[in-house]
This record gives sequence, structure tokens and C-alpha cells, in this order.
Amino acid sequence: MPVYKDKKSGLWFIRININSKQYTRQGYETKRDALNDELSFRNECIPSYKKKKEIVITFDYLKKKYYAYRKNNLKPTSYYNLVQRVEKHISPSFNPGVDVKDLCQQDFNKFRSTLSKTNLRTKNRIIKLLQDMFNYLDTYFDIRIKYAKRLQLFKDYTPKVIETDPVNKPVDVELFKKYYFASNNYFKFYLLTTYIFGLRISEIRGLELNSFDLDHNILYIYKVTTCKVGLSKSVDLIPKSTSSIRKYYLSDKYLEILNQFIQDNNLKKENRLFFSRKKKNVAISENSIRIYLKSIEQSYNLPHITPHGLRHGIATYLYAKGIPFEDIGKYLEAKV
Repeated sequence: MPVYKDKKSGLWFIRININSKQYTRQGYETKRDALNDELSFRNECIPSYKKKKEIVITFDYLKKKYYAYRKNNLKPTSYYNLVQRVEKHISPSFNPGVDVKDLCQQDFNKFRSTLSKTNLRTKNRIIKLLQDMFNYLDTYFDIRIKYAKRLQLFKDYTPKVIETDPVNKPVDVELFKKYYFASNNYFKFYLLTTYIFGLRISEIRGLELNSFDLDHNILYIYKVTTCKVGLSKSVDLIPKSTSSIRKYYLSDKYLEILNQFIQDNNLKKENRLFFSRKKKNVAISENSIRIYLKSIEQSYNLPHITPHGLRHGIATYLYAKGIPFEDIGKYLEAKV
């Protein structure tokens, strides 16, 4: 307690430290007077000491800081999709210049109402994304927006049906053969490359002739081409570091088929391996791949398959041959 009594004079005095400065007041006849003045003095001085210029966190500023934070722990494709979701589904509902402390329940009600046209899974994904943004704000800026935490997820009131036919059902090797022999030479090579290496559709679209090191018989997966989040154009994304690059060693039989494919399509090093009809430097569209697979399905009355089902198919095939899950994972995510 910073209240003291002078032994010589018998009067009381106060001594207070504020912001590394010491203040002394003397001449109080009673201890109570000293305590009351000490309290008043603190009330006068401390507010002015604590009065600092506060940083205004606008919604736009929050977005930029959140993007920088998430970029460090996401793959390029995941980060790109996150940014597109925020810009498409979240940003239009919030004034970019508004101080986040001024946001109210109406702002979040408006945001939730704009999600009515999207499907249930997307709605809830967007809500969780917004909540994650404000959790970041709470953690790193110590600003709590209670309305973000109150956002409720959408509920599915449709009767629950057991999923017996998953969207990306693994393509077994026999079904793969049927599609393979029913396809033209171009899509034969597409199916073979996707199935053997278990590539995602964005990785297939990102392949160039430069992806192959024919001197050492190696395929490098160093780029993906994506057109997700409702964009009409494709975007090339590269890994954040060399540790994200994958490589596969090529068999002699695959090299033979590859060289024949290059020769038949007159491909050059800068060309895409799977290209659009108009330009060989432009990746084939996802829609073109799906339409062709659908045409084979209808023409030959075959079970439906998806491009990602081919990736699941090779994993299932390897497991059936006795390969452990850990080794299958290492194969599908082969690292340099």
C-alpha cells in the first residue's frame, strides 16, 4: 500500500509509481485522507496513461492477415480455394472498411442468408471458414466477436439414406480395362497415366512434356491446374517448396507408350501432355474428361466412374495385392 507516515512531522504521504514515474504527495493529517487522495490520483492519472491510439482492425485488414496466416500451413491448391471461397461467399456480406468491433448480429444474419443457394455441405463449410477467421482474430488480436461464435450450422432435414454408391467409388482393375479398351488412343493414355500413378485430376491437367525426365526415366509432379470455386478459367499452381514435389520412376513399357503418344500428337517440350482441342499449351478441361468418360459409360452400358475414382482404384488394387496401407500412402504421395 503506497501510503506512509512521516515520523518527524507525524503527517501522512502517498508515493505512487505510474508508467515508471514516481509521484509523491504529502501533508495528510489522517491515513484515511491519504488513501482517498491516492485513489483519486490514480483515477486521474491512469486513464491518461493507458489512453493509447488503438489499431482499427477492418474486415479487409483481417482478411489479409488471415490469408498470410493460412498460407503458411496449406498446400497451394487448398490455399487458393480458401481465398476464392472467402472472396465469393464471405466478402460480399461485410463492408471491407468496417471496424470488426462494430459488426453486429444483423451483419452475420445477412451473411448466413446469402448462403441459401448453395448446397448443405458448402453452406456449413463457409460458416466454419468464417468462424475460423474470427477465431484467428481472437487468438492473435485478442478481439472477441461473439456473433461469429453464435452462428449456427445448417441442418439436413432430409431422411438419412445409407450411401451405397459413393461418388468416387474405387475403379477396380476389370472395370478399368473395359474403359481402357473402349477408349480412343488419347484417352487410353489418360486412363493409363491416371491409374498407374494414382494422380488427381488437377495433377493430370498440370502435366507437361517437361514433367518427364526421359534421360533418367522419371515423372515429376510439380504443378497442378485447377478450375475450382466456380471460376471459368484454369489456374496453374506450383508447390511451396521442393519437398512438395513428387516423382515416379517409369517402366520400360510405359516409356514405350509415352514415346508413341508424343509422336502421334506431335508434342513439343512446352506442350501439355493432355491438351485442349484448340491449343496444345492449354490444359484439357475437367468437363471434357468427364463428358468423354460419360460417353463410354453410356455407349457400352458400363458402371459410372469418376477421375478421382481411378486414384482410389489403384490404391484398392495395391491393397488387394498385399501392399500395406503405409506403403500405398507413400506411393501415392511419392516425394523427391
